[in-house]
This record gives sequence, C-alpha cells and structure tokens, in this order.
Amino acid sequence: MIRQLTFAPYRNRPQPTFSLADIHLLSKKCVGITHLTFGHREGDIIPPEGVLLLLKKNPNITSIKFLTLHFDEKWLNKALIPIINGHCSKLQELLFYEPLKLQENGQQPTSTKELSFNFLYSIGRKCKSINTLEIRPKISSTNALMIIKFFPNLTSLSVKTIDPEALKTLLQGFPNLESFSFSFPQSISKDMTIEIAKEFPPLEKFSTSLDLDTSSTFISTFVTTQSKLKNLELFKCSKLHDSDLNLLSEFCNQLESINLSFCHNLSDISISSLTQKNRQLKKIYLTDIPKLTNKGILSLVNNCPNLTTFVFNLQHIHNDDDGGGGGGNGNHGRNNNQITSMAFIHLLQNCKKLMEFSGHFSDNTASRILFELSKKRFYGRGIYYKHLEILKILPIGHSCVFKTKLELKPEQNSETDLLNNLADNCKNLRILVLKCNFSKLNRNSFVKSILRFKHLEELSVKLKPNQSLSDSHLKRLLSHPKLREFELGDALTKDAKLFIKNYNNNSHDGPYFY
Repeated sequence: MIRQLTFAPYRNRPQPTFSLADIHLLSKKCVGITHLTFGHREGDIIPPEGVLLLLKKNPNITSIKFLTLHFDEKWLNKALIPIINGHCSKLQELLFYEPLKLQENGQQPTSTKELSFNFLYSIGRKCKSINTLEIRPKISSTNALMIIKFFPNLTSLSVKTIDPEALKTLLQGFPNLESFSFSFPQSISKDMTIEIAKEFPPLEKFSTSLDLDTSSTFISTFVTTQSKLKNLELFKCSKLHDSDLNLLSEFCNQLESINLSFCHNLSDISISSLTQKNRQLKKIYLTDIPKLTNKGILSLVNNCPNLTTFVFNLQHIHNDDDGGGGGGNGNHGRNNNQITSMAFIHLLQNCKKLMEFSGHFSDNTASRILFELSKKRFYGRGIYYKHLEILKILPIGHSCVFKTKLELKPEQNSETDLLNNLADNCKNLRILVLKCNFSKLNRNSFVKSILRFKHLEELSVKLKPNQSLSDSHLKRLLSHPKLREFELGDALTKDAKLFIKNYNNNSHDGPYFY
C-alpha cells in the first residue's frame, strides 16, 4: 500500500545505503508508488540500476524529487531510462533542488552538479503530463522557448536565474501558470520591468527576490492582475517600501500565507495593511524586519483570528526597558523600534487556532512568553492552547537565560512547575524547542516534566553544566511512547555520552539523540 517512498537520512542520523538486492525486494513488494524522493547528502544511497528497477515496476509515478545533486548526468541517464523512454506517462512533478552550499574555502563541492537543458528536454519529450518543474541553471531566451516546447502543461515553475527577455518569453508561453518562483534579473530597465510585470498570469503562489531600483515599478504593475494570489514570499526586497505593500494589499486580498524576509524598509504600516485586507491569513513568517514594532504584531491579533503559524526571526537586538524581542537595527540604547513581550502574549491569547509559535527572543521576552503559556488558570475548563503543536523559543545571539524572578506567582513557584503547567496547558505539543538556560531546574524534575508531554515527538533543550543528565535520566526519557528526537546539548555526564554513542550506533528504529 506504500504510495510515497523517500531514500534519505533522517536528520542527524547516519546516512543509510541500499544494495541492488534491497531495491529488488522493494520493487517486488511496492508496485503502487506515486511519489519517489531521493535526498542523500553524499555518494549514492542507492545504485542507479535500483532507481531504474523501481521506476519500471511503478509506471504510475506522478512525482520525482532529487533534494540534492550529488550525481552527474551519466548516473541520472541510467537511473531515469524508464522516464526518458516514456514509461512513466503520468509523471507530473520533477524537481531538482538547490545544490549544496559552498565549502568554507568558497569552492563549490566537487559532487555538486548542474544539469544540462538537453537532459531535461529528453524527459520533457516523453512526459507531457509534467506540470511542476524546478530548474537551476541560468535560462536564456533559447532555453525558454525549448522549455515551452517540451513542458507545455506547466502550472508550477521555479527558476533560479533568468535573462529579462527569457523571462518575458517564458511568461508568454505559460498563460495557465499558477505558481512561479524566481530571482529577478539584477539589471533591468524600467520599461522592461513594466513589460515583464504585464505578462504575469493570475497566480496563486508567487515567490521572488526583488532587490532592484525598479521594484516599486514592478509591484505597481504586477499586482493589478493578482486578485487570486494566496501565497506570497518576498526575500531580500530592500528597495520595497510601505507604499508598495499598501498597493499590493488593495489588489491581493485573498492571501493565506505571507513570508517577508530581509525586507528592511518595510514597517508596521505594511503588516497592518496586509492584515486588514487579508483577514483570512493563516500563516506569517517575518525575518529581520528592523522597523517592526508592537503595532505590527498587534495588527495580526486584531485582524487575523484564523492564524495557525507565526514564525518570527531577528538578526539583531538592542537594549530596551522591557528586554523585548526586539526589532532593533543593531543600535545600542533606547530605540522606538521595538517589540515587547506584551505583543507576543496578546497574539498567543487571542489567536485561538495557533498551531505553531516560533521565534528568537531576548531573556525577558522568552521568560514572559513561557510564563503566559504555563500560567495556572482557576477558571473555565478545557485545554488553554489546545491547537498548539510546535513551540520554539530560541535566543537572539548565543543564548538566553530564563528569568525566574519576573512574574512568579504563589501557585507557580519553580521552573519545574512551569514545565508541568506547560504540559497541562499545551497538551498537543509535538515539537518543543527551549533554547533558554533554566537557572534552577532540577534534572530529575526535568525528566518527570518532559514525560508529562504525552504527544511530544521532538525535544530540543539547553541545560546548564550543573544540570547534566546521566545515563539513567536518558533511559527514563526513552520510556516516552512518542519521543523520536532528543537534542540535549552538552549537559551530559560521561556515562550519558557513552550511552548515547552506543545507543545511536545500535538502535536503528528507535529514538535518536544528538
């Protein structure tokens, strides 16, 4: 009954290998696969003959993804013979993801490959059903015409770099495009910007890096035809201003997901405009927007009751009276551009459908957020944060210290009580990341508290050296019925470190420590 099969190491685990005999067994048993993914970090997890065998036995494949490019076209030409020969006529999605990052010396890893267009065209000739494609090499006008010819049914396209004329040609050739992701050409005239912007069909998803002097010109033309847009991602759009986002909000009012990253000139005005016009918003990701203040966060509270995901990251912090999580620009001293804990707490209290709350916070803000989440209530019934499944409290900088003194109440007089109450209030947490130092936490109590999170699958915490867990503590954690991932840092005794080494080497199907 297997439909989706992935060959890849799971996070920090050792990379597995599969022999041809292994794949032969899989191909005999698994003949209904529709989604096949390969994500090895180095070398071959699986020989190309094995991929060929799987494809032959599974002609109904609709999606193939290569998450890294550690292989050359010789390997791929052998592995994908059934696709090139038209055996997988139902193939719709073909993705070759981003190559590995540069090495420390700035050189590209020798195992990273760029695929030629001829290889892609050989697939497109026989697989006319492909509607989703990701292309990494730079696209010229000639390449654009060939993509239109060999992949005529594309509705989702992701390209890394493309010439302006090629971009215009590509858009003209795909009037039914629904999702488009690209990096805008670095040098482009105002007239060409307008011409390209006019060619975009009504999209549902749009993702771009738009660091151009003509960014405002593009937005003012582009948005007029984008009333269907549901997912918006803007990266490193430093030339965009609030007036541009105000205009975007007027036309794009069906947004459900927004990701604004490194857009340094945007402020509360942009966030308020987007949320007022998009009250159905479910997901928002905000990364390094230094002009953001409480007002921007509170606009989410006031306008987006259906919010399910809130992810907040900052690159810098300044000093402020509240110790807020705060939107500084690297300046020291008092700065009006700040976000205090009050805004985050209001968001937690009022966005009742929140499933993920993640962010980088200062000491005081992290402490107050945790106090709010673990606050003991004496009124009402039920679970207070019943939808919350992912909670990540990360430091700005190297670490943050949990401030026990801030808001202690008689009914909440220790860090152990805080964790116990957090388990009671957030009963459905699956992922818990607390990278703040607990100054007074007893390690035995810590283990007992973690075992109270009945649905927890992944745990990442930062303990102090005097709270080092022993091997007996780790064995108790292993009794949790669902925990699969443990990140415990360096706060471990010698016996615990030895236990982890032996356990990870010998246990292939149980939880994993790292």
